Amino acid sequence: MEYLSTAPYEAQIDNLTRLFNTNKKNLQDDNARALREMYVGRMMAERDLPNRLSAYGMHGGLTETSEMDLRNTYGRNRANQEFGYQRNLADLTNTYQGNIGQLRAQIAAIQARMAAEEAARVGAGRGTAAAARVSAAQKTPVSSYLTPYGTVYRYSDGTESYAADPARSAASDAKNKQYIYR
Repeated sequence: MEYLSTAPYEAQIDNLTRLFNTNKKNLQDDNARALREMYVGRMMAERDLPNRLSAYGMHGGLTETSEMDLRNTYGRNRANQEFGYQRNLADLTNTYQGNIGQLRAQIAAIQARMAAEEAARVGAGRGTAAAARVSAAQKTPVSSYLTPYGTVYRYSDGTESYAADPARSAASDAKNKQYIYR
């Protein structure tokens, strides 16, 4: 019988959970940094836009359009960044859940094998005696003989069963004590 243990799988689950949390934190930090850089870039561009447009001699509606384009570009970039972050987080979570599911299935299989082996080990002692009692109860004895402690029954298939008789056992013990101590 091989030695079965779920400890290595539970250790892998702990390591995967630690790795998942680390990678999730890294994704969050990267996303926050990218969003912060986009915001700072937008604010700097908005600050510098009027001076650049006036340097090119652009005034009026064209400056408003340029400001709107700047804000729309920022919004699209921000949405793309958030979408990428959510996609990466979903991929990370799906991979983690899949790996954890596989490890938990392996743990369940090992626990089932351990339970089956324990039941077989325990049942081997109990099951054999119980099976013998059932088969003996269903058979008709061919012969029997008395012992000091009970009756032994013989069957046609060559097996024997024993039926204890407490009264005979007590009488035999008393008789044996008389012989021993005289």
